[in-house]
Amino acid sequence: RLSERFNMFIVDGMIDGSIRAVDPSIAALCVDATINAAAELERWVPGATAGNAAELLTRPLLVGLYPRGQTASSARKAATKAKG
Repeated sequence: RLSERFNMFIVDGMIDGSIRAVDPSIAALCVDATINAAAELERWVPGATAGNAAELLTRPLLVGLYPRGQTASSARKAATKAKG
């Protein structure tokens, strides 16, 4: 399977320090899904171009699904504040 090959690259990256420690199987599935999503990006994001496709696809993978300018800690603070 293709995700198994990505798994090997991710493990190599964790060993050499270029990738932080993550579950390599889950990360490999995310990379595989990102590549598959690239084929249909124009259907989901009108105006997507070759120039902005990399950012559109990799930003959620690398920094999560937070709005721009928001971090994990600020999202937690906002969620805690909303709970009361």
